[in-house]
Amino acid sequence: MLLMLLSACVSRPVMIGNDVVDDQVWSMSGKLGVSAGREHGTFGVNWRQDNDRYEINLLGPLGVGVARVSGEPGRVILDLPREEPRTANSAADLLYDALGFDIPVAPLRYWIRGNPAPGPYQPTPGGLRQMGWEIEYLEYAGRLPVKMRLTRPEVKLVMVVRKWVN
Repeated sequence: MLLMLLSACVSRPVMIGNDVVDDQVWSMSGKLGVSAGREHGTFGVNWRQDNDRYEINLLGPLGVGVARVSGEPGRVILDLPREEPRTANSAADLLYDALGFDIPVAPLRYWIRGNPAPGPYQPTPGGLRQMGWEIEYLEYAGRLPVKMRLTRPEVKLVMVVRKWVN
């Protein structure tokens, strides 16, 4: 499925403890587990964030490309194998059309780095609650999360980061 995709947001450095983590330019690779109703799947994820531009590649078995989402403010492109590229103003719109359920597109850029997205949120013992999602940080490597779970009644996502590049 086409998950863990995001739309561009204004980036800002954030504080974790006494350190500033710059959320403007980074990349990561890892795995994404998805459970939505009767649908279950696991994907490889390669994500590059460069200020307000991003590219996310989802990979199936043996590293075969499943989907590519790239975006900048006001324009997102979804590339699927053997289909014409789809465009929209937001990744959330594209993904809802492709998957049939909501995913945390815009705030994911922040959550994956261990931070709340701009706007109201509620801290929880293991993470935070924001925009109807429960975000649990299960494991860290240094200052950055390497395992997290995002849940909502209709969908559960588990992200395992194998490599951060800042």
